[in-house]
Amino acid sequence: MIHLGPNLTRRDTDETRASRRRAAAVATTFGDRNQKGPALDFNAKASPAAPSSGMGVSFADAYAPSWKAEMAERDERAARLDKLPPAVQRLATEQGMTELPMLEVIAIISRACKTMGGNPAQCWASDIGRAIGVSTQKTEEILREAAQRGFIEPRANSYWRSKL
Repeated sequence: MIHLGPNLTRRDTDETRASRRRAAAVATTFGDRNQKGPALDFNAKASPAAPSSGMGVSFADAYAPSWKAEMAERDERAARLDKLPPAVQRLATEQGMTELPMLEVIAIISRACKTMGGNPAQCWASDIGRAIGVSTQKTEEILREAAQRGFIEPRANSYWRSKL
């Protein structure tokens, strides 16, 4: 029991002990309540300096995560383009194609046809979509557009021929 006066007593509970600990921590961090002037010394070398953007206090650091995400996306796109066969890379530069999913679909079909000795190869839209990370419906749209542009030729029962 804590005695507050001759007739006043208060129970010492976990809550009151925690409250006293928090008050003591605040007093050591920010100084006594009677202290005047700056209580924190930001020039002290007790802790390492936080990294900044080099622009002082600004909102540039708030945009850093999106900038990093854009850089990672650009690097991933470049890596995916490097994995394409030379014929498809040449097609991309000659035709000025920037649609990476279409280039990947053309690459998958041309590899399958090459495996089949130049004959049409059976390639399901669901399998192609899973390989490039898009839905089956989107893959079917890409296949139709690639066929309209003349890069691949549709055959019966999901067979495709590469025209590269």
